[in-house]
This record gives sequence, structure tokens and C-alpha cells, in this order.
Amino acid sequence: MRATVIIVLGFIILFGSAILVSYKVNETASMIEENLEQAGTFIETDEWEKASQIINNNYESWQKTKQWWALVVNHNVLNNVEISYQRLNRLVYYQEKSFSLAELDTLITLLKDIPETESLKIINIF
Repeated sequence: MRATVIIVLGFIILFGSAILVSYKVNETASMIEENLEQAGTFIETDEWEKASQIINNNYESWQKTKQWWALVVNHNVLNNVEISYQRLNRLVYYQEKSFSLAELDTLITLLKDIPETESLKIINIF
């Protein structure tokens, strides 16, 4: 009886922590995406300084977020996001409008994909 209670309690803790992690990853990803979309608006209107400032602030936020995401997210995905941030930063610096917007869309897509792949779904387990 005691072993059954411990197993059930462990399962509840495991399931609850998976839901909490999924929620936090989804919440932080959507916050980062919103800021990046705002930077996209500034890129479209050729306000490069504002776009650069938002991207740099967002990158600093990403650095903090990446610290704990590294515990639960595939490192290759994190590296791809990091590379995309660096490309975007350089493209905005050189004021390459079309390439900046394309890289921004790539970065947003990478960030949207993370919560989907890390969510607690049967298809992600198998």
C-alpha cells in the first residue's frame, strides 16, 4: 500500500511539474514573440535605432530565459535561436530591410516551435 501511494504521488509530482514547465515556456516564448513583432514594425518603417534597441533588449531577456530553458529544451533548438538572434542583430545594424524581416520571421517561427515541441502531448512522448 505504501509503495502504491509513493508511486502515485511521484506521478502526480512529475505530471504537475511537466504542466508547469510547459506553461512557463509557452508564456515566456509568447512574451519574446510580441516584442520581436514590435521590432518588425519598426523595421518596416525604417526606424532602425528603435528596432535595434528592442532586439538588443529582447536578446538580453533571451539570455536569462535561455538559462533555465536549457534544462528542459533541446540544446540544438536553443543554438538555432541564438544564431538567428545574431544574424538579425547584424542585418538590422546594416539596415538590410528585406533580409532583416526574413530573419525576424525565422526567429519568431523558431520561438513558436519550442512550446509546441515541449508541450505535454502524446505525440511528443512517442
